[in-house]
Amino acid sequence: MDQLLRGTYGQKVGCQGLAADPSSAGIAKAVDEWTLEFRRFQTHKEELAHEFYSEGFARVIPLARQYHERRVAFFVINGWTDAIQICIHNVLEEGGHRLLAARFRSNHLNGPDEIDCVIVPCNKCLRGGY
Repeated sequence: MDQLLRGTYGQKVGCQGLAADPSSAGIAKAVDEWTLEFRRFQTHKEELAHEFYSEGFARVIPLARQYHERRVAFFVINGWTDAIQICIHNVLEEGGHRLLAARFRSNHLNGPDEIDCVIVPCNKCLRGGY
Protein backbone atom coordinates (compact mmCIF):
# COMPACT_ATOMS: atom_id res chain seq x y z
CA MET A 1 0.00 0.00 0.00
CA ASP A 2 2.80 2.43 0.81
CA GLN A 3 4.34 1.84 -2.63
CA LEU A 4 1.37 3.45 -4.37
CA LEU A 5 2.08 6.96 -5.57
CA ARG A 6 -0.53 9.69 -5.44
CA GLY A 7 -0.53 13.38 -6.14
CA THR A 8 -1.44 15.99 -3.59
CA TYR A 9 -4.90 17.39 -3.05
CA GLY A 10 -4.83 21.02 -4.02
CA GLN A 11 -6.95 24.07 -4.63
CA LYS A 12 -6.27 27.09 -6.75
CA VAL A 13 -6.10 30.27 -4.69
CA GLY A 14 -5.66 33.28 -6.91
CA CYS A 15 -3.02 32.19 -9.40
CA GLN A 16 -1.39 29.60 -7.12
CA GLY A 17 -2.16 25.94 -6.64
CA LEU A 18 -1.83 25.17 -2.93
CA ALA A 19 -1.78 21.78 -1.20
CA ALA A 20 -4.84 20.80 0.83
CA ASP A 21 -3.79 17.30 1.87
CA PRO A 22 -5.67 15.86 4.82
CA SER A 23 -3.73 15.33 8.05
CA SER A 24 -3.85 12.20 10.20
CA ALA A 25 -4.93 14.36 13.13
CA GLY A 26 -7.77 15.86 11.10
CA ILE A 27 -8.90 12.42 9.94
CA ALA A 28 -8.78 11.11 13.52
CA LYS A 29 -10.82 14.08 14.71
CA ALA A 30 -13.46 13.52 12.02
CA VAL A 31 -13.61 9.80 12.91
CA ASP A 32 -13.91 10.56 16.65
CA GLU A 33 -16.60 13.19 16.09
CA TRP A 34 -18.37 11.32 13.26
CA THR A 35 -18.19 14.41 11.06
CA LEU A 36 -18.24 12.45 7.83
CA GLU A 37 -18.42 13.75 4.27
CA PHE A 38 -20.80 11.78 2.06
CA ARG A 39 -20.34 13.78 -1.15
CA ARG A 40 -18.04 12.46 -3.88
CA PHE A 41 -15.60 15.10 -5.03
CA GLN A 42 -16.06 14.25 -8.72
CA THR A 43 -19.85 14.56 -8.67
CA HIS A 44 -20.09 17.56 -6.34
CA LYS A 45 -17.07 19.52 -7.55
CA GLU A 46 -18.95 22.76 -8.34
CA GLU A 47 -20.88 22.71 -5.07
CA LEU A 48 -17.70 22.06 -3.08
CA ALA A 49 -15.77 24.77 -4.92
CA HIS A 50 -18.53 27.23 -4.05
CA GLU A 51 -18.26 26.21 -0.37
CA PHE A 52 -14.46 26.43 -0.36
CA TYR A 53 -14.38 29.92 -1.92
CA SER A 54 -17.48 31.42 -0.28
CA GLU A 55 -15.62 32.59 2.83
CA GLY A 56 -12.73 34.23 0.97
CA PHE A 57 -9.30 33.09 -0.15
CA ALA A 58 -7.93 32.74 3.39
CA ARG A 59 -10.43 29.94 4.11
CA VAL A 60 -10.08 27.97 0.84
CA ILE A 61 -7.29 25.63 1.93
CA PRO A 62 -8.60 24.97 5.47
CA LEU A 63 -12.08 24.20 4.10
CA ALA A 64 -10.72 21.98 1.32
CA ARG A 65 -8.47 20.14 3.79
CA GLN A 66 -11.43 19.65 6.14
CA TYR A 67 -13.51 18.24 3.29
CA HIS A 68 -10.79 15.71 2.43
CA GLU A 69 -10.30 14.73 6.10
CA ARG A 70 -14.02 14.15 6.52
CA ARG A 71 -14.26 12.23 3.24
CA VAL A 72 -11.42 9.92 4.30
CA ALA A 73 -13.11 9.50 7.70
CA PHE A 74 -16.28 8.43 5.86
CA PHE A 75 -14.35 5.53 4.32
CA VAL A 76 -12.50 4.71 7.55
CA ILE A 77 -15.86 4.15 9.25
CA ASN A 78 -17.97 2.79 6.38
CA GLY A 79 -15.42 0.95 4.26
CA TRP A 80 -15.78 0.68 0.49
CA THR A 81 -16.51 -1.87 -2.21
CA ASP A 82 -14.81 -0.32 -5.24
CA ALA A 83 -11.21 -1.33 -5.80
CA ILE A 84 -8.62 1.41 -5.86
CA GLN A 85 -7.45 2.04 -9.42
CA ILE A 86 -3.75 2.25 -10.23
CA CYS A 87 -1.76 2.19 -13.46
CA ILE A 88 1.12 -0.17 -14.22
CA HIS A 89 3.54 2.40 -12.75
CA ASN A 90 1.86 2.21 -9.28
CA VAL A 91 0.35 5.68 -9.72
CA LEU A 92 -3.08 6.19 -8.23
CA GLU A 93 -5.69 6.80 -10.91
CA GLU A 94 -8.88 6.74 -8.81
CA GLY A 95 -9.63 6.18 -5.14
CA GLY A 96 -7.44 8.65 -3.26
CA HIS A 97 -9.76 9.01 -0.28
CA ARG A 98 -10.11 5.22 -0.06
CA LEU A 99 -6.33 4.78 -0.20
CA LEU A 100 -5.83 7.29 2.61
CA ALA A 101 -8.57 5.55 4.61
CA ALA A 102 -6.81 2.21 4.14
CA ARG A 103 -3.50 3.74 5.26
CA PHE A 104 -5.20 5.33 8.27
CA ARG A 105 -6.80 2.00 9.22
CA SER A 106 -3.46 0.23 8.85
CA ASN A 107 -1.49 2.81 10.84
CA HIS A 108 -4.01 3.69 13.56
CA LEU A 109 -6.61 0.93 13.80
CA ASN A 110 -4.64 -2.28 13.19
CA GLY A 111 -6.24 -2.60 9.76
CA PRO A 112 -4.80 -4.76 6.97
CA ASP A 113 -1.56 -3.78 5.25
CA GLU A 114 -2.91 -4.77 1.82
CA ILE A 115 -5.84 -3.50 -0.23
CA ASP A 116 -7.57 -4.55 -3.44
CA CYS A 117 -6.43 -2.63 -6.49
CA VAL A 118 -7.16 -2.94 -10.19
CA ILE A 119 -4.82 -1.98 -13.00
CA VAL A 120 -6.28 0.61 -15.38
CA PRO A 121 -4.83 2.58 -18.32
CA CYS A 122 -2.37 5.32 -17.40
CA ASN A 123 -3.97 8.70 -17.19
CA LYS A 124 -2.43 10.67 -14.34
CA CYS A 125 1.15 9.44 -14.55
CA LEU A 126 1.33 10.49 -18.22
CA ARG A 127 3.81 7.73 -19.08
CA GLY A 128 1.19 5.78 -21.02
CA GLY A 129 0.61 2.07 -21.06
CA TYR A 130 -1.75 -0.46 -19.64
